[in-house]
Amino acid sequence: MDYEFKGNADVYSYGLAVDSPTLSGASAMLLEAGLSIDANRGFSVDVGLFGHLGKRQGINGIANLKFEF
Repeated sequence: MDYEFKGNADVYSYGLAVDSPTLSGASAMLLEAGLSIDANRGFSVDVGLFGHLGKRQGINGIANLKFEF
């Protein structure tokens, strides 16, 4: 679980002020699932999904392909 207290930031891009992002509040990782496949000949594949709920909402994913020689 993440919790962001009141924070302030000044953001500028090319000399112009930009609205600063805020995630003030609580967020939690709702779901984490993954799969690893270790094939012959040095190949392996890892995939995963992560779901977030609260101020941070969405789904993230990751995929790795590895070859060892």
